[in-house]
Amino acid sequence: MKKLSIRYLLILIICSVTIFFNQNNVFAEQYDVDTGFRTEKDGFGFENYGNVGCLDKACQQTFPIENLTAVEMRRLFGDRVCRKIQTDGSCELYKVAELWMNKVNRAMSGGHCEGMAVLSTLFYAGVLDPNIFGSHSVNQLNLAGNTLLQREIAYWFATQWFMDDYMIEKDPVSQLKILISAYKENPRLLIPIAIYQRNYSKGHTVLAYAIEDKGNGIYWLEVYDSNYPNQEKHMIIDVSNNSWTYTTLSFPDRSEIVYEGIGNSNPFQLAPINSRLKQYVCDFCPVVSSAQITQPEPGFNRLTVDSGINVYIENPEGQKTGYDWKTGKTYAEIPDLEINRTMRQTSAQLPVNLPYYLWLNAPDLHSWATFDVSFTSQGTVLYLQNVLESYEYPNIIYKPGDSKQEENSNTETFEVVAFPDRLPTVQFVISNEQGECRFDLNILFKGMVDPNLKVDIQIFHNPKAGRFGINIYPAKDAETEQYLQTTFTISGDFYLYTDQDEKHIAINNETPIEMRVNGNISIDYQAWQKNGTFFINGDLDGDSIVEIAKEFQ
Repeated sequence: MKKLSIRYLLILIICSVTIFFNQNNVFAEQYDVDTGFRTEKDGFGFENYGNVGCLDKACQQTFPIENLTAVEMRRLFGDRVCRKIQTDGSCELYKVAELWMNKVNRAMSGGHCEGMAVLSTLFYAGVLDPNIFGSHSVNQLNLAGNTLLQREIAYWFATQWFMDDYMIEKDPVSQLKILISAYKENPRLLIPIAIYQRNYSKGHTVLAYAIEDKGNGIYWLEVYDSNYPNQEKHMIIDVSNNSWTYTTLSFPDRSEIVYEGIGNSNPFQLAPINSRLKQYVCDFCPVVSSAQITQPEPGFNRLTVDSGINVYIENPEGQKTGYDWKTGKTYAEIPDLEINRTMRQTSAQLPVNLPYYLWLNAPDLHSWATFDVSFTSQGTVLYLQNVLESYEYPNIIYKPGDSKQEENSNTETFEVVAFPDRLPTVQFVISNEQGECRFDLNILFKGMVDPNLKVDIQIFHNPKAGRFGINIYPAKDAETEQYLQTTFTISGDFYLYTDQDEKHIAINNETPIEMRVNGNISIDYQAWQKNGTFFINGDLDGDSIVEIAKEFQ
């Protein structure tokens, strides 16, 4: 997480007020800072919600919610997300953009607290006008049937995906200093606060609007909490031991949950507003001209997982970055690589010209859970569902291709470790000047093996040759014989999108491709884009002989 000082933030101007501490780490001067924001007037009158809205407390009556659409995607990224702009001005999204949008929309099933906190801030600051959404009073705005407001909340929710470089994560006393200085200087521009449980299994966003000195080193940070519409809530900061605590409701089950931290152990984050008031670089959009190159060579893969997942990375030189659960230490040894956490995700930018080994897990729970992982780079999205957490050895290994070498040497690979009965699903989207292809693959295991054995699902992509495919290996070569009486089946849907038409080819579950361990299949998407021929070939049993060479029209 980048630690930013006040001078790097547009909204935090150095204040003439100086804060002093005595030897017991208690404020010698007392503060009572009030921005004038009030939840019953300036907060939304409706409660935090998921992907349906509730008309009653028991949520027995619901109404539909509309989140991000192509309109909001264009606001976020500009015209680069549009494969085609229609004569009426509407945007037809690239499939890579659509995939990203759908991922963010799914995340909102866990609540819209971030969007509600940010939008209420923008209303209070006068940046946006609530009249546009149906009322002069923010508190009187209706959510039901108000798709314009629903989409606006979703838009500001999505901006958290781009806060990696702007989140301020410091100890509670330092955060309190920042809030006091900022609110004394500009009380109309409030700062959302992101909080997490220690194991990052849950997170929440609230909006700080006042600070009350309760004496004896105790400060109440008054917050607007979308889980409690029209109610005053406060976070407690204890200056004497540099700790914080806050009690709210979990979403959607509405059970009481306590968040807390001390010092730099599980600090809360400040999420400034000005960094959100811009268009963002689209790191997954295709490059269709040299003018659209937005990242320097050699580029990067952006890894994202849910915020509850620990990310630990090593390189071949033995350098480490991230939290190592074995030693209990957090490392930052790999040059130019940072692991960042925001409310909904943990992310890292990984250079595409270097190999790396990834451990993704939840060491506080250690329940052998599965989770979703995405890798994005310009023009490609690899989305993996049901990736198994790992502790013994990396669950994902990346090996780069060599773009300077011949076509056959330019193959990058993502190797995923899995139990045979818990294999990941694979979704891969490629966008280039020829059009777009999307591949949805389901891999199933048939047979009986020791339940502790694992396999490596190796996903490979060669952009020069225009090929994408799958290899399946035993996790250890010595275990090959135990897989001899087993098979893996591959089925899925494959899509081609061009300006002229769309094509769909399906390999269904009734007639899947069957392959054995050490087998592979390869798809020539370049030929599909150029001449409309969909071609799959593969060595299905690892004997270096092609057993399948099938053409689809």
